[in-house]
Amino acid sequence: MIYGENATRSSAGLFIAAAMLAAACASGGQTTAVSGAQSNDAAAAEIRAILDRYTKAVNGADDQMLRDLWAEPERISYVNPMQRLRTWGELQGFWQGFLKNGFTRRELTLSNVAIQSVGDAGWAVFDWEFTATQADGKPSQTRGWETQVYRRTDRGWRIAHAHYSVPAAPPPTGTPS
Repeated sequence: MIYGENATRSSAGLFIAAAMLAAACASGGQTTAVSGAQSNDAAAAEIRAILDRYTKAVNGADDQMLRDLWAEPERISYVNPMQRLRTWGELQGFWQGFLKNGFTRRELTLSNVAIQSVGDAGWAVFDWEFTATQADGKPSQTRGWETQVYRRTDRGWRIAHAHYSVPAAPPPTGTPS
């Protein structure tokens, strides 16, 4: 087994390769070389607009805005450090219980955003920082990484999968690694 940073890199590489293969299969193996750079730039801009709407949904704890961002709202694929969610009801419950009721103020900021697409599949990988005020008035700040996978639909680009992570706590001192 691979552990730590190498596991993350290995998993990310496999995931991206799988996404590219799926996109190639979905497009019948056809690629467009004529306007590839222009279409990739347009796709990246459209995906970035969805990512910006996602950030706005988090900051406003707006579950209806979030629902509109999913390719298939009834079939969710959302992974966070606490759980894996598969339905809109599960995601909405997490969103309302944790995000909306757990904090009185929320500010999600993104950095190091990298967006790519192949055919009707795209992905964004980024660092995030979440600064908030908890319901009890205490400040909260967390950081981590997120990958979102997108699919082009008849409604434009939409989220097909989201997975976010937070740094693992270091092992206690004096513990062999």
